[in-house]
Amino acid sequence: MIKRYNRGDRLTFLGRNPLRQQTQNLVDSSVDPERSSYYLTEFQAKHPDIFSQLDKQGERFSWLITVFASSRFLSEELLQHPDWLLTISNLEGPLSLADYNERLSAFLKEREIASPTALDLALFRRKELVRLVIRDVLCRSTLSEVTQELSNLADAILERALLKVNLDVAARHGAPQTEDAFGVSVPAAFTVLALGKLGGRELNYS
Repeated sequence: MIKRYNRGDRLTFLGRNPLRQQTQNLVDSSVDPERSSYYLTEFQAKHPDIFSQLDKQGERFSWLITVFASSRFLSEELLQHPDWLLTISNLEGPLSLADYNERLSAFLKEREIASPTALDLALFRRKELVRLVIRDVLCRSTLSEVTQELSNLADAILERALLKVNLDVAARHGAPQTEDAFGVSVPAAFTVLALGKLGGRELNYS
């Protein structure tokens, strides 16, 4: 349950911090001041060192409030993974499928994961959604760019999941084979067909 704050009670944990008024203004101007206040309080209590880093980086601190005001789901993720905001880069430009493939490889390498599980891929998606939501809410991207990026992100995850499935099948049963038009045995391919919103490159957040 989110605690309700009166305007005068918000952010009292900042004490006499000279940036308190600036932070208060950011919270009051957000789309959901109460939720922003709640999650800021939680974040500061759980991660004071990272909170202090963000507080000294005005733009990134405003991103934190943007996420807290916009998405309860991602707010909970940031409480679990507070360093995500410190790693955001390239906020201005949309990312291609190749970009997301590269970022996914780096994410798995950093976590020393050779064979990703569904949970690993879901965690990567949530991490990338933080950046996408910030771009979207702050109008750093158009609607078409948002849906294109969400589709590119999904494609990168699907490609990695398909690679894992192929490797698992080959390890368990041997590489799948088929015959070509001349009856010669050749490696079989596995295809994922994207229909609907993903096929049309207009995937949304859900």
